[in-house]
Amino acid sequence: MLNSLQRERFHRLFIEHQRAIYAHLFALLTNVSDVEEVFQTTCVVLLDKADQYQEGTDFRAWATRVAELEAYNYRRRQQTERQRFSDALVETLADQRTAMSEELSLRAAALRQCMRKLPVADRDLVQQRYAGRTTTKQLAERLGRSVEGLYKSIQRVRAALRQCIERSLAAEERTQP
Repeated sequence: MLNSLQRERFHRLFIEHQRAIYAHLFALLTNVSDVEEVFQTTCVVLLDKADQYQEGTDFRAWATRVAELEAYNYRRRQQTERQRFSDALVETLADQRTAMSEELSLRAAALRQCMRKLPVADRDLVQQRYAGRTTTKQLAERLGRSVEGLYKSIQRVRAALRQCIERSLAAEERTQP
């Protein structure tokens, strides 16, 4: 039985990794309604098994494994429906999705670091363009700049970010055992 502090930490980890669990299920099932159903079941199972999680271990790995088992159970129950992928193929796809997810997480962390290193004007430009989902044309009009000039500026900043991310990932790779 978890004490209140352990339960609170578990809930924080659960909330932090919900998107990853959902994405993992989507890689396994691909049908949105199936994913939604299995995700709900997985959430209930995870909360029921909270006392089985060992603090300090990789919560995401544990939770996605539970999600995989729930997806497999769901697929077995649905075998009477249209033809499904083999378990081996689904497992291979899930493994690839997990590998990609880890790389994307590393890249996202590197991007956050690189964004902090940008000059304020460049950082503001990127945030205005992408965080607000503004088109280059709309932003150019708002800033009183030509679309072509703004596009070149954005391309320059994106290239700098790309280089910074690659350097950061290469440096991280060198420090790994």
